[in-house]
Amino acid sequence: MKARRKISMVLAIVALTAVLALGYFRFFNKQDEAFAAEPAYGVQLSAIAASADDAKGFSANKAVNNSGMSGSIGKLRTHGRMPNAMWQTKVLDQEEVSITFDFGKVEPLSEMWVWNYNEPDQKGDAFTARGLKHIQIYYSQDGETWSEWKGKGYPYQLAKAEGSNAQQATNLRDSHAPVEFDGLPARFVKLTAKAVPGEGNWGGKSGHEAVFGLSEVCFYKYVHRPEADGMISAEAVGGDESQETLAVNTVNGYGMSGLLSKKDTHDNDASGATMWLAEPKQGQAAVDAVYDLGGTYPLREMWVWNYNRLDPEHPENDYTGEGMRRIKVFYSLDAVQWTELKGEGFPYELSKADGSAKLDATNLNDEAHSPIQFGDVSARYVKLSVDANDPAGNWSGSKRGFGLSEVRFYCGEGMAAEPAPEWTAMFSNNLEWTGADGIFSIPASGYDQPGGSADEKTLWLFSDTFIGQADPTTHVRTGKLVNNTMAVLNGQEPSPGQMKFYYGDKGEGTTVDAIFKPDVSRVKPEASTGGDGMPAAYWYWLQDGIVLNEQLYLLPILMKHDPNGPAGFQFAIDDVSMIRVPLGGEDGLPQWAQAEQRDTPLFHRPASADAGNHVFGAGIMANTESAGAPSPDGYVYVYGYLDQPSDKQLLVARVKPEQIEQFDKWTYWDGEGWSADIAKAAALADHVSPELSVTPMKEGPFKGSYVLVYQKGTVGSGTAIRVAEHPWGPFGEETVIYANDEASAGQGIFTYNAKAHPHLSKPGELLISYNVNTADGAANMANSDIYRPRWMNLREIKAKE
Repeated sequence: MKARRKISMVLAIVALTAVLALGYFRFFNKQDEAFAAEPAYGVQLSAIAASADDAKGFSANKAVNNSGMSGSIGKLRTHGRMPNAMWQTKVLDQEEVSITFDFGKVEPLSEMWVWNYNEPDQKGDAFTARGLKHIQIYYSQDGETWSEWKGKGYPYQLAKAEGSNAQQATNLRDSHAPVEFDGLPARFVKLTAKAVPGEGNWGGKSGHEAVFGLSEVCFYKYVHRPEADGMISAEAVGGDESQETLAVNTVNGYGMSGLLSKKDTHDNDASGATMWLAEPKQGQAAVDAVYDLGGTYPLREMWVWNYNRLDPEHPENDYTGEGMRRIKVFYSLDAVQWTELKGEGFPYELSKADGSAKLDATNLNDEAHSPIQFGDVSARYVKLSVDANDPAGNWSGSKRGFGLSEVRFYCGEGMAAEPAPEWTAMFSNNLEWTGADGIFSIPASGYDQPGGSADEKTLWLFSDTFIGQADPTTHVRTGKLVNNTMAVLNGQEPSPGQMKFYYGDKGEGTTVDAIFKPDVSRVKPEASTGGDGMPAAYWYWLQDGIVLNEQLYLLPILMKHDPNGPAGFQFAIDDVSMIRVPLGGEDGLPQWAQAEQRDTPLFHRPASADAGNHVFGAGIMANTESAGAPSPDGYVYVYGYLDQPSDKQLLVARVKPEQIEQFDKWTYWDGEGWSADIAKAAALADHVSPELSVTPMKEGPFKGSYVLVYQKGTVGSGTAIRVAEHPWGPFGEETVIYANDEASAGQGIFTYNAKAHPHLSKPGELLISYNVNTADGAANMANSDIYRPRWMNLREIKAKE
């Protein structure tokens, strides 16, 4: 097999050059408008290597290693002004300057974002003029054959940086728009500029004009927003592969005539470089290809272009027989529990490719070459599996190799839960506030429906928060953990520049502390020790809140040290308090100094220790006209849970807004009606988390219903929903909408406390966050990206009318 792969390098290069010359990216012809979906936010590529002629101490990798950036991810990040966080090179008798980026594999590219050289001008030296100006962009799949990219905005001229300490992306000069690649499959991108001051860079008159540089360059993978019958962008996350061909080639568009259409064709590249071939190891039972759709989608069809490698100069070198034949197909939400697909056409046999230069989808080996039908099942992962010992596993009947050219997945109708990376990026700060959990959002106006006002001010509540710094390159965190903080966001867009974080201090100048600390004089005498004979340490973790009559009402849980808890969880709930904070300060901000605390009856400890405590405040929903509720009854509903070790069960109380401080007016749903006795509160749903949300939906598939969002089983990988006709239920069956995959990284990572943020959502949709943490405290300090919230969006996909 190794010998068969050693085809003449000359033939391979000739074949690749011919493909490029023939117009490799024929999708510009828009041959199928039905699938020309708009690109979505895209996925930021990581682990990029950069190479260039470097000035000492200013290596090319500084343009891709996140140094100097305000956060770990996101297009709206800013770059600082320290020159040692940038790339620069001094030109000596050169005709051009270049910097090359290597993604490690061929990727379908969406955009390139640029932060130009940002060292501030001083003492007559125009350091920002070192930034690149007129550039040419080249791309390559193999690092040997290069083509120039001439897309939108060509000829390319980069904007000059300002020398700001918070420099936003500069990008192209005229529009500050990024460079768009439109799905171009490439492994390498190279930027070149003439080594002429004032042309290749912005020039200068201080003797520094021969220096050229950049601050940061980010690349994004092409990902579009799937619609009914449209393609779902997939990532190959598993697949046996030889040293020369990668499973990613089956989903990156490499070798395809277009990006999205079922009518696209695949080439017959003589080297097989545009395809995937797996060579099973001795004793290997199966060859698998595993695909991540990037989110949970209603999956309708899978289209396959089988292995199509053919050397036209040597017809005896026909490798199409190594295409997969008899396969098993599985789907999953979490890549752990798999369900075998047994639909129309089962058992599945793929058609053999014919070696043509324009191969149509081969699909199943039937008269119509039918695609594989999934029936709109809800899935995030798909696995194709071949028995490596079955002679019918491929079309050659040998064990030499099992290959594919391209696999495409198409969306059906149903609910989709997909990442919202722009919201995740907003909380990836490297300075001061560097991570927290809690993550409640409260509209300052009180209007809490999807499609809220564009000029809304959002109050954010966080529990344990790291205040300090995170190294942008190593992600090592330094600083202090405080028990609660807050933030204010102006507007509804996830813009870091519109977000300001707040925390307290101890009156010692720079020593940070929580904003809200318990008034220990209110602590119950019988709870004055932590169980080990020592005085208990008390603190507040914030639960949900609500704005009523220009007052912010919070219901934090009063926590105490519990040495009997397991490692990493040595704490217990002692009570639920109420904090009232007047609004109307500067720009309508909460006036922290005027906050008032009081006890509440919203924590109930039954006589039997096995019965579980009643805890309220996990989520608040105003079913009022002013909140925008579609069927207002004038009550504020406060959700809680029966706190049992093995299971947390949903509870609900309600009160009129004007009576929120009158606890004798609060009532609790007892299963049949509303009771004044908290002990009679009845369970509405099981396996919920201690932070959650209930949203009355005005539009979309849940119109007229109440949607409960929570983390299944408190701590776990599944974000789930239940739907009810009334705020008090009955709540329907549990549906897991998204499998959080952060725990697969190890390090004791776990996910918890999912909830929706209605007023930040689009009409008919729900924006959802969940928390990520680790039981290993050292891991949180070593990797600042663990302890930050992640975000997703829940929406309906249906055929256009």
